[in-house]
Amino acid sequence: ELQGKHFNHHARTLPFDQKLTTLKHIAVGWHTVCLDFAGKEAKTEELAELCVHAPSLHSLQMNLQKSQLGRGGAEGLNKLQFCYALRTVHLNLCRANLGEGGAKPLKALSECPNLHTVHLNLRANRLGAGDAAAIATLRHVPYLHTLHLDMFNNQCGVRGAQALAHLKAAPLLRNLH
Repeated sequence: ELQGKHFNHHARTLPFDQKLTTLKHIAVGWHTVCLDFAGKEAKTEELAELCVHAPSLHSLQMNLQKSQLGRGGAEGLNKLQFCYALRTVHLNLCRANLGEGGAKPLKALSECPNLHTVHLNLRANRLGAGDAAAIATLRHVPYLHTLHLDMFNNQCGVRGAQALAHLKAAPLLRNLH
């Protein structure tokens, strides 16, 4: 279910699109948003747009595990670059069926200027070296100090591992897991 600081419990009975419209109007003062769509169909573009409508949002947790987003399903996550106050992001995309190229929209996180903690669970998505290179752009986030990255059971290969090794170049990165 959708959760938030001012969540309107009556929105639970509305269709998905109407829930998001309702939440956009009350999201303005939110600081923390938790979205759990594990095993359910999710529209990342609408979910990320909800976050953009919360200008004071500093903590985001999205559980999209087994949501079958598919190769282009994570495209909407590129809107997160417009969440300028965002400091902490937890994205669980384990077994979301992203496929090769599916994690490239996560490159948008490198545009979040205040981001300091990122948790990315990308297990079992058949990601390739290009996806690893996109994730490695997180090294450009100026205040990033903690990165938890789970890439188990993907197909990044040696080139992907070399790209991820560049994460160590992040200026303030203290914790890389």
